Amino acid sequence: MRRALHSRGTMGVAHLAKIFRQYDRDHSSSLSLSEFSDALTDFGVNLRDDQKRLLFNSFDSNGDGELSYQEFLKGERG
Repeated sequence: MRRALHSRGTMGVAHLAKIFRQYDRDHSSSLSLSEFSDALTDFGVNLRDDQKRLLFNSFDSNGDGELSYQEFLKGERG
């Protein structure tokens, strides 16, 4: 996903915040696996469902099943 975003010139924090808000469709201030999966698909990251879950889990540092903006940012920016 990082490469897909970078290729679109969207690696700045402001752009990442905009992307996060766009995919936070339920306005919960976090991304569910479904919302994260939609973002991956829309950015052309073609992964199987099990691979998406593994990536999601690697971003979800507190293991609560949701990605906060900080977790998303850390996962994207490294």
